[in-house]
Amino acid sequence: IPVTFTPMTETDYIDVLTINTNDPEHPILDVDLYGTGTAYHSNVLSLGNVTVEEGGSIRVPVSIDNTDPITGFQFDVTLPEGVEFISDSLFTTNRTWRHELYANQEEQILNILCLSMSLDDIALNQGEVMEFTIKPPPGPTSSSLIINNLILAQSDMNNVATGSINGVLNVLSSPIMRIDQ
Repeated sequence: IPVTFTPMTETDYIDVLTINTNDPEHPILDVDLYGTGTAYHSNVLSLGNVTVEEGGSIRVPVSIDNTDPITGFQFDVTLPEGVEFISDSLFTTNRTWRHELYANQEEQILNILCLSMSLDDIALNQGEVMEFTIKPPPGPTSSSLIINNLILAQSDMNNVATGSINGVLNVLSSPIMRIDQ
């Protein structure tokens, strides 16, 4: 007899399965059942893929797709050699308008922090949460923007991050830059 267990919430379940049989010595068989419901969680931060002509700067979009409430986040981005974060270039979106953004670059590591002093959750469950601006050095290239040390925090400071998606920085050659060089 197949038995299927499909819980709707994350909790422990206890029940009894009663089987009526044609066995005269054991006409009723009770089987104790125990189970735990596990809900699907997906809380992923991703960096957008961006393209810029050499000599220019570009805003990098940061998105979060989440099934759990998130109050704030922090992460590091390993920037390619020579890429600089433009200070004062942090931009919130309609999801994070009640939050504050901070960033600091040390060598090629950009640290980003988003928090709410009043512990407001980030609005909605999908889409952009911020942008930051970077300026690559001269020369065409394609490089990864690598996420490290990701924390997607709830109001109780529980980290609910389940994954991240790195971005790509594409720098296209510019005829103007070539003439000047």
